[in-house]
Amino acid sequence: MTSTSAAAIDREELFAIATEVRSFLDPRWIEFQRQRGLVYASHPSTGMCRLSALFLLRVLEQELPAVGWQCLGGSPDAADEDVDPALGLPGGYRDSDGNWSGHYWVADGDFELVVDITADQFGGEPVVVIEDVADGAYRENYVSAAVVERLKDVRDRVAGWLDEWASQHEIGWSAAHSSLGRGLR
Repeated sequence: MTSTSAAAIDREELFAIATEVRSFLDPRWIEFQRQRGLVYASHPSTGMCRLSALFLLRVLEQELPAVGWQCLGGSPDAADEDVDPALGLPGGYRDSDGNWSGHYWVADGDFELVVDITADQFGGEPVVVIEDVADGAYRENYVSAAVVERLKDVRDRVAGWLDEWASQHEIGWSAAHSSLGRGLR
């Protein structure tokens, strides 16, 4: 890996942050879905990737600001209006069976490091922090402007959740918890 932003990240701290964010969001996903009459009993993260990626992005921007975090997304569907044909198909998330699904996740500025807290909706791990994006599980193909526009759709909900988060976590809290001993996946 050659990225200075990705090289400077403490992977244990990053995994701890992502795990804490997921634990915080889990009951909020359930409530969000309940309010809309949706039920995803086996995976509360189902359909929550856009909300969760924006929330995680905001937390990472506070906790590890020098990295240049970005929210990325993709889709395997050529008819998806957000797909940039120049970036090719398929895009999104590829599960262990090789099936692609539309998805959003967070990456460092050089896309050498991916953080995903909703991959379990596709059979992946609940918290994913990977350095080797060359394995092809994540492929960006959404137009950047489209991602920004789609994130606007969820920013009010995320802002409310961030207010709750801020009442429970001070900026810099993760540095005090980076010795939690959690590993990478």
